[in-house]
Amino acid sequence: MHLYVERYGCTQLQAETDMIADALVRAGWEVAKSPESADIILLGTCVVIEHTERRMVRRVRELLEYSRPLYVYGCLASVRGEALREMGAVPIPAWDWGAVKVHLGVEARDMVPVRGAVASIPIANGCAGACAYCVTRLIRRGLESEPPEVIVDRVRRAVRAGAREIRLTAQDTASYGLDRGTDLPSLLRAVLEGVRDRYRVRVGMMDPRTALRVYRDLIDVWEDGRIYRFLHLPVQSGSDSVLRDMRRGYTVSDFLKIVEGFREVYPDLTLSTDVIVGYPTEDEEDFRETVRLVEEVRPDILNITRFSPRPGTPAANLKPLPGGVVKERSRLLTDLHAGIALERNRDRVGTVDTALVVEPARGGVMARDSTYRPVVLASGYIGRFYRVRITGYGRVNLFGEVTGPAGPV
Repeated sequence: MHLYVERYGCTQLQAETDMIADALVRAGWEVAKSPESADIILLGTCVVIEHTERRMVRRVRELLEYSRPLYVYGCLASVRGEALREMGAVPIPAWDWGAVKVHLGVEARDMVPVRGAVASIPIANGCAGACAYCVTRLIRRGLESEPPEVIVDRVRRAVRAGAREIRLTAQDTASYGLDRGTDLPSLLRAVLEGVRDRYRVRVGMMDPRTALRVYRDLIDVWEDGRIYRFLHLPVQSGSDSVLRDMRRGYTVSDFLKIVEGFREVYPDLTLSTDVIVGYPTEDEEDFRETVRLVEEVRPDILNITRFSPRPGTPAANLKPLPGGVVKERSRLLTDLHAGIALERNRDRVGTVDTALVVEPARGGVMARDSTYRPVVLASGYIGRFYRVRITGYGRVNLFGEVTGPAGPV
């Protein structure tokens, strides 16, 4: 029996889909390379914006043409379950491990998928936020943090299976433990103390609202070289007025306080942030404030999303801005950040660091330096650490050469 898998969306959704696939493989299924050669198909889906949802529905229709049982896991199944059943697919809502057991006959929640040198481990489901535009919080209601000892055990098993990059993921990693009387820094300390092998940890996206309560402790924990000096902190807008309308629960100065706190200790930190352009209440001055914030903070990574009304959210009731205005704002911000990214990467040329090779890449292999920046090397073994010198750069990738054995992580 053969299984074909496709998965889309955030790191957590992809990890969950991989957990289901690995459980099926453990039960005796083999992985098929194409839908044609499969007996069943598993599709992991996302609906974060309207365009993505339409693409997911289109892909469901395409896969149903192969006349194989199609199991649709994730957020599309959570919001369009009845429609999927009418189309002929089997919906399995996000994080519904009971439905996985009922429909596929496997226990998946405890699986630890390892892909090459990378293991993505969900640490919580849902979040503690109430953002006015977010459909995910309606799908993954409330916050359910995994027990710390369970996460430590999963990291240990992943490393034993060959993983050298551990991605701890959640809708908001900084909210971890709010339902358990603990927090993210305590979890990281438990992982680092409980698994003393050589590996690196990438901490996933955290909301500034919840990060405010733990960021000083996180700065201390980051001193362990096994944690990438990487911070994904979505600001979403440079306007306090828009942030209030979004119900984000923090101010621009709160965001800056966290960023400046990390950069004071780790000046080479890789900063990733997100911005929503064209929120219905965003006027020209609000947008200019966002531009000024990007110019001030100079993030290494900027994820730009045009506002998309999602059914069931408060923001869906607001009058949208003209499409041309939103498109132009997105273009201006994209062009601005392209120049910033080039300059930030140019400043890395000549530096020497320890990098971990994580996957093949065009022209060689892809490694990650200690700040999680992608470094293309001519050669190297996946899962190995190397000492590398940065010799070139592009807007996204750095380019480097191996200079010798890896130093301490």
